[in-house]
Amino acid sequence: MEPYTALFLAVSTCLLISSMTGLNYAFYLAGLLLIVFSALRYNIGKDYENYDLAFLDIARTPETYGYEPLNIAVVKVASFIGGNSQLVFAIYAAVTIFCVFLFIKRLSNAKEFSAFAFMCIGIFYFATFNQVRQWAAMAMVLCAVVYLAEDKKIRSYGFVAMAMMFHLSAGVFMVIPFLTKRYSKKFLLVLMLSSGLIGKVGLLLVQNSYYFRYLDALRSDAVGSPVLTGVYLLSITASIVVLGYFDKGRNLSRPEVILLNLCWVSLLILLSGFSAGIDFAYVMRANMYFSIQLLALIPMLIRQLTLPFQYLAYPSAVSALGYIYFSTLYMKGDIYRLTPFKSWLN
Repeated sequence: MEPYTALFLAVSTCLLISSMTGLNYAFYLAGLLLIVFSALRYNIGKDYENYDLAFLDIARTPETYGYEPLNIAVVKVASFIGGNSQLVFAIYAAVTIFCVFLFIKRLSNAKEFSAFAFMCIGIFYFATFNQVRQWAAMAMVLCAVVYLAEDKKIRSYGFVAMAMMFHLSAGVFMVIPFLTKRYSKKFLLVLMLSSGLIGKVGLLLVQNSYYFRYLDALRSDAVGSPVLTGVYLLSITASIVVLGYFDKGRNLSRPEVILLNLCWVSLLILLSGFSAGIDFAYVMRANMYFSIQLLALIPMLIRQLTLPFQYLAYPSAVSALGYIYFSTLYMKGDIYRLTPFKSWLN
């Protein structure tokens, strides 16, 4: 427990200094601390041992496990310079956290709050310990979102291609050309009502492609938390409504339109997946590419409040995030395999 408490205090201090002084160095130091903590972990992460063995095999024969080309390249480079699987985890940690902080720095109007939320919410930072390949793909997707927001389309599409070379599931982000347009209520209503058909067609395509590795449609044992799912749905719906997606008199910026369209894609994935009977865990795994926009949207929602309520909302949100951080360690530590030594919880 002590290492996680130390991380929480150290990162929180850096972000507080950054917020109070405007020093970007403190913000970047917080990211560096998250990278180091992730890189130096030992036997932490649900698939740590499996990845450890797999990386050793890949270093000898690139065909083992059928991993995507950029994953194999990372392992081969680490092996060539005399490193081991620990170096590979360090590379993944650096790539992931760097891109997350780039996304936050460019698109959040309260970067310290967004970085703090990333650390505290289990499905974000703690999940990077378990799904290292998919989070590397996620990192590339976040760069794609940043460059799309800056109207650098070619560079954006290039990062999507790179993401798919880290993890094929990033193929769901091929919707990227459609994220810059603001759609009408009628179009979105028809799209959502068609989610059942979209889910069935998508399931059929996945079952008859290489993607079936990442989707076991016959499973139905993972249910997930109704409370957390409800909070998530409430958050993305509130973002769409409060930020005025359908308000014709409101001129949304290009980044805002993109972030809100990510929420629409998320809703479509959830409706399509559940109507097609796909396992909850796999639906959420596909949805992870369309969830991290909340790190930028939640501060935008808070900014819609009047100043007195903003002063109340920020400390309340920070307290809630702190509670989420430590409750995740206590109640879901085994799920994320954050505490291999039971004494840390006792």
